[in-house]
Amino acid sequence: MAPFGAQPPFGYLWGTGPVCRDPALYLAYVRRVHRAQYALARGKRASVATARIVLTGPRAYPMIIIPWYLAAIAAAVVWGIHYPLVDNALKKLSLPGVLLMTTLPVLILAPFFSRALSADMHLLLSTSWAERLLLLAPAITSLAGSVLLFAAIGSKNATLASLIEVSYPAFVALFAWLLFREMHLNTSALIGGALVMSGVVLIATSHP
Repeated sequence: MAPFGAQPPFGYLWGTGPVCRDPALYLAYVRRVHRAQYALARGKRASVATARIVLTGPRAYPMIIIPWYLAAIAAAVVWGIHYPLVDNALKKLSLPGVLLMTTLPVLILAPFFSRALSADMHLLLSTSWAERLLLLAPAITSLAGSVLLFAAIGSKNATLASLIEVSYPAFVALFAWLLFREMHLNTSALIGGALVMSGVVLIATSHP
């Protein structure tokens, strides 16, 4: 297992086994891992700080390291700010207009990640059609989910729509198993999911 959460440039597609990516990208990944190990071995403070990167895929792209639960809580706070802002925007702007505004940050930042995007495009073109469809599917699901969520907020309000939408982890678990045969649930998670779904039914029936 590679250190620092590294993921070697080999993908797995359900039912097909490992899919080898570009050898040049794999060599770049190996070099990054070796540099990180060397930096830690030397024990220099700056080098260790540099070495504490999360290697995500063949480009070994650096990310800030924080505990996953803090990242999840921070995401919940950000979404808590986001939904009322969307509710307010939908009262004055069209749904397509609000959708377009939510994509503006991605369009603005895209030129700064041209190398990563170029490598991603190379990877997409080198994969099979089955894996390519899975990799491109988030574009469709993201758009569909945003349209449906914004429609719910516009029809009712941000609070009730978000309380219903928070049930999505149950569907995450379902489709993770159906698509990739990944099971992440235990007894406590199942009990929590059942309580969440009970709350969804209660809200939906109380506010038709």
